[in-house]
Amino acid sequence: MVVFDGGGAPLQSEQVVAKVRELGQQPVTHIVVSHWHGDHDYGIFRILDAFPQAQVISHPHTRAKLDGNSLDDTFLTDYIPKIRERIAARTYATGLPISDADVVRYQDILDNASLIDQQQQASKLSYPDITFEDKLTIWSGDREIRLLHLGRSNTAGDVIMYLPAEKIIATGDIDVAPTPYGFGSYPKEWAQSLRTLKLLDHVLLVPGHGDVQRDDAYLDLLIETMDLVSTQMDGLVAQGLDLEAAQAKMDFSAVQNRFTHSDVFLDRLFDIWFKTPITQAAWKVAKGQDPELELE
Repeated sequence: MVVFDGGGAPLQSEQVVAKVRELGQQPVTHIVVSHWHGDHDYGIFRILDAFPQAQVISHPHTRAKLDGNSLDDTFLTDYIPKIRERIAARTYATGLPISDADVVRYQDILDNASLIDQQQQASKLSYPDITFEDKLTIWSGDREIRLLHLGRSNTAGDVIMYLPAEKIIATGDIDVAPTPYGFGSYPKEWAQSLRTLKLLDHVLLVPGHGDVQRDDAYLDLLIETMDLVSTQMDGLVAQGLDLEAAQAKMDFSAVQNRFTHSDVFLDRLFDIWFKTPITQAAWKVAKGQDPELELE
């Protein structure tokens, strides 16, 4: 059996192991890591504990980034106090009011803070045994599994998994819903990667986060958005604008509501998870800088 992105925390990976055993499948032989961000790999050591012969596979960039990575242990000290402040004030950092539904979301995090911190503290880095540049085919019984690096996208080392017979694609974080992640990314090349992905014969897309997608509508929206970001930023940098001035002129009005549907909570996530970091990344790329460097 092959596992793709086996878990960002020990508990998640333990659930994967339990599911594998419940299904009565053969032992896990390979664990594919789509990219180096910890929410996709910090727990896979638990799968390796259960199946020590399994080999971890990634792009070389992912292995290199893991080698210089450090585990985040600031959840209780940094993030939880900010949530408590927002609930008490009933406003976001922007001053917009927090709805009752969003208070419930935040309260759920507070209620599970000890478990989340425990999982972060227990997490470990697991390093790939096998790396590949562009494509690698592995077999699980008679099932063909193609691992593909389509180009720099959410990171410089994103890997997707394609099952040609079943027509299923697991995308990692080059497709994330309901709002994409923009940290340290390469929007112009990302759009091209998505176009290449779309050409693969498929009926199901399994995103890095979010619901399974059964058509290409969201994929098309992502392509349009990455084109919008790169085109606008290239023009602003050509005018000699610095980062702050360029960010102030970026216009997401053509796409934002199609991601958030005017939901205040999703608007906030779109801003902090995508708009702000993707414009920073696009500006750095246009200036010939490494957008991922600051994330280490």
